[in-house]
Amino acid sequence: MKRKVINVVMGLFVALFSMVGCSTNFSSLKTASNNGYEIIVTQERTVMDLAYKAITQQFPMDSVSKMSGTDLGYTWVHQPLIDQTSFKFLIEKHLGEIVNGSKVEGFSYHILTSGTRMFEESLNVNPLIEKFESLLKQGQIEKITVVKLKPILSTSQNNVPENITTSNEDLLYINLTNLKKLLDNGTITKEEFEQQKMKILSKK
Repeated sequence: MKRKVINVVMGLFVALFSMVGCSTNFSSLKTASNNGYEIIVTQERTVMDLAYKAITQQFPMDSVSKMSGTDLGYTWVHQPLIDQTSFKFLIEKHLGEIVNGSKVEGFSYHILTSGTRMFEESLNVNPLIEKFESLLKQGQIEKITVVKLKPILSTSQNNVPENITTSNEDLLYINLTNLKKLLDNGTITKEEFEQQKMKILSKK
């Protein structure tokens, strides 16, 4: 009798989740520190290719399609048994502001799910994030922390924060770090680096 009651309760629990549905929403813009936001600095083709590679590694049996219209990213449905989950891997292009108003273009990404399968975040979303981040590191794809941010091509407006500001101490650290990255990757010359560094330090 006790076992029957437990089975009935579990059945009602599963049925409730099936009717209500399960959804998750991850944004890479939420992961940066120092009151700034990290964006991926690379070509659109590269970030799209790496996203597709990560998705197909995590979901080798699923059919993955590009988003339609002006949206960047991919969509697919995962249905291992009865329950199914719709996935969207959205890629958004941004114009970020770093040292003294200098601009840099980059990308953020967002993973959205909706469906009837429980625990999708731990089962698939987090592993997918880990795979994508690992591919970025393997490809030595650079990330830069920006102080102000606005979308160039919007795919998930609700996930994009408003322009932000930082404390003077954090801003100094962010600007000097980003300036050195720009020197290292050849975006600016040594002379431009020294000029910008003096401007930053003079405003300390």
